[in-house]
Amino acid sequence: MKKRQTIEEYTARRGRVVLLMTLAFTCFSVSACLETRHTSGLNEPNISAQALTWCVYALALSIWIYGTPGWLSWTRAERRILNDEFTKANRANATRWAFGVFCASGFLQCLSAFHAWTAPVWWPIASVSAALVAAGISFAIADMRANA
Repeated sequence: MKKRQTIEEYTARRGRVVLLMTLAFTCFSVSACLETRHTSGLNEPNISAQALTWCVYALALSIWIYGTPGWLSWTRAERRILNDEFTKANRANATRWAFGVFCASGFLQCLSAFHAWTAPVWWPIASVSAALVAAGISFAIADMRANA
């Protein structure tokens, strides 16, 4: 028989899972960037399997952070309890970090338009990855700190 966990234990576990998923996504994003540096990136008509997998992984991580309180075999009532004000505040903080990284990468992309800097072909993957990693780490650390 499973021991019932407290809300604090659930959210601390969710923070650890998000942190591990974010770190794994970081490693996968680096390998996706390395693969696309000799191609035309995501603009190719035949997108590679790794680039497509990166897109799916990025979507899954963003849904995990922003769309749900986490699917770790919780009941509907537990998910409703775990989607409290602390979780919403942690998501808002994660969104601020992601927006800041997106603004910085967008600024660098604009410099590329004025020929002040040439963006590498892997830049779209790196900028989206950096924003998701910033959001994931921010959300995970805030979630774990709130319940420590």
